Amino acid sequence: NDTEGQGPTPDPNRPIDVRTPALDLDPVYGQGPHGTPEFYTPDGLFFRLGANGNDLLRDAHGVALIGDPRNDDNGLIASIHLAFQKYHNTLMTRALNGIDPNSLTQPQKDALFAMVHNEVVAYYQGIVTHEFAEAITGKPIPSDEPPLTAVPIEFSGAVFRMGHSLVPNTIIVDHQGDTKNPTDPTLRQNGFIPYDLLFGPHAQHAAALDDKISDTMRTLLIPLSPTDPGQGDLIGGNAPNIGMGQIIDGVMHLDLVETNILRGRELHLPSGEEYLAMLDHKPYHPATDGNTDLFVYILKEATPLGHLGRVGTDVVDRTIGGLIAADPYRYDNPAIFSKAQINTFRNATFEKLLHEIGTPGF
Repeated sequence: NDTEGQGPTPDPNRPIDVRTPALDLDPVYGQGPHGTPEFYTPDGLFFRLGANGNDLLRDAHGVALIGDPRNDDNGLIASIHLAFQKYHNTLMTRALNGIDPNSLTQPQKDALFAMVHNEVVAYYQGIVTHEFAEAITGKPIPSDEPPLTAVPIEFSGAVFRMGHSLVPNTIIVDHQGDTKNPTDPTLRQNGFIPYDLLFGPHAQHAAALDDKISDTMRTLLIPLSPTDPGQGDLIGGNAPNIGMGQIIDGVMHLDLVETNILRGRELHLPSGEEYLAMLDHKPYHPATDGNTDLFVYILKEATPLGHLGRVGTDVVDRTIGGLIAADPYRYDNPAIFSKAQINTFRNATFEKLLHEIGTPGF
């Protein structure tokens, strides 16, 4: 996502990505049926799916044909991606109401696609601003945040990485009770973990949101191929102390926590104490106030609460609330959606989405 410094000491050489920072499901939709027609059926209205509708569309080499290939690095993210594709197809079928797509003119198809796309994105925004936000901050995202056109580096470089503390050492992967390391690449050989083991009344709990990182995540190996574990692994993160061109003999290990801290320092993120001083409109003195790396600070702040504290919550509110405020098609815009639709979006949950697409158990 695009990033920009919004805190006390932003880095002038901030990274810029070509992807949109808006909460618009661009990894799912790509550039739409005209820009990425390979994602869609010939009429341009439905997503093409793979494996009898139970997998992402893939090429002959097993590579997912999606807007952001990184969404296929992780089985859980890939299954969520697939669920939103199915949700789009469900709403499109409902909108057509038996009409043959081939009987529509191209402008009619474009208008229909835009309507369904806007509704799917709005539902996603409702999940993020309410269900997701309440889980990590204890409350919904405020609706009065100033608009943002880019993601603050405090979010992308530190707070968003809180998810590393939420990954447990093992998870149940099937209805027989078998368990595996959640980063085990062989998980992808047998498809996705059943949704009812991840969502709903029998969902497994994540690890606690605290300052502890599971052994699984302290050294993270990334598979070269999400569908072929025999391809080998690449280590997650950067290796700043290894010279260019040097051959690495054997397995290289790099602590994920250290990687996050080093990345934060490279981005010149403010310390947690500096950010807190900004919130309180007070001067900041590192020698007496403290100088804790932001990633570590927000986790320590969350440890006694079970959710993010003042600093972490402010970054989340400012980021998500600001990106939503800048979106003219945002989920709560009465010029786009009816009161009934807006109420649906405000009460959106991923479990309800799974029910809508006909997922067993929901």
